[in-house]
Amino acid sequence: MDDAHFDPSLSLGFAVKRLQQAMRREMDARLAAHGLTMPQYTALNLLARTPGMSNAELAGRAFVTPPTMLRVIDGLVSARLVHRAGMTGRHRTLSLTEHGTATLAKASAEVGGIEDTLRAHVDSPDADADADPDPERWREIHAWLTRAAEAFEAPPEGER
Repeated sequence: MDDAHFDPSLSLGFAVKRLQQAMRREMDARLAAHGLTMPQYTALNLLARTPGMSNAELAGRAFVTPPTMLRVIDGLVSARLVHRAGMTGRHRTLSLTEHGTATLAKASAEVGGIEDTLRAHVDSPDADADADPDPERWREIHAWLTRAAEAFEAPPEGER
């Protein structure tokens, strides 16, 4: 395993990054067909699941800065996909328009195919190609990726 630091073909980190880049390219292409970028799709998806979020809440959940999310939201408002609703405290809440809901539904159908591709490759290469992926194996992989991400997101030992 010591060679993994020097040989990208042996590195889990390299494999994860390669997958992330391939998925991002595929998502960008599929979303472009609906006039959306990845940050716009993420914002629409989050607003559909939690209507009334503020710009700051969206930014935090979408892994971008508030100024970046503000530009994303401005574009979505201009495209009539998002509506700036009333004020909640010091924050203006956001919600999807009917056009935004319809656009998200169409784009989500496309993006769902990417998740299907991932699921199709969960099992070993010699598994029955027509069989459904093993849901337990899927949960294990998901849990491992989540734990690994959380380990890097945690504050350093001395800062806790």
